Amino acid sequence: MNVLVLESDPAEAKRICAVVSRAGHRAQPASTELLALIMLQTSVYDLVLWDLDMAPDMCVGFIRKWKGVNGAWLLAAFTRENTREKEAAARAEGAIRFLHKPASEEDLRQILTFAESRSPARLEI
Repeated sequence: MNVLVLESDPAEAKRICAVVSRAGHRAQPASTELLALIMLQTSVYDLVLWDLDMAPDMCVGFIRKWKGVNGAWLLAAFTRENTREKEAAARAEGAIRFLHKPASEEDLRQILTFAESRSPARLEI
């Protein structure tokens, strides 16, 4: 699977990408929303791991816009401010998981396993 990791903290992005890579998938970090938008336009991703703390005001708009353009990818969101309101909003937009930061390696592996089972490439076989 191709996984986009939208995370502004370089150390956390590196850690998440390492977990994704150890699980046998390709991870691409994006440190800004603009970079993520460019990457989503130019590459196909199966899963987006998104730090909602980066741009709380654009979260829903981002999800709606890019799910409409390339609805194949799944979304897992995480935040330091794990509130019911944020979780409800993320899940309403299609997030498969909502995690508190820092996400544990086990939580990340569970998301990857679930996403792999739902991957379009796997479903076409």
